[in-house]
Amino acid sequence: MPSMQVQIFQTAYPSFLSHDSYIACHEFNKKYLLDNILKQIESDPNRIKSMLHRDTKNKIIEVVTTSVLYSEIEKELIINNLS
Repeated sequence: MPSMQVQIFQTAYPSFLSHDSYIACHEFNKKYLLDNILKQIESDPNRIKSMLHRDTKNKIIEVVTTSVLYSEIEKELIINNLS
């Protein structure tokens, strides 16, 4: 689903990317459940590598807002957590 991917560049995130990559926005509601994320961070706080830049967050918000994969409630939850 290329329309649901946001490209991120290694030059913007050199602390954890060795090459340009993509954020798979179509997987947010399935793979990245809050409980799972919190458990992973609690078990290994070093998993946090960096914070997303505002422009990257804005691109994700744009993709999620126009997506038909998410309900309005899911969109609101994702957007609120990125704002």
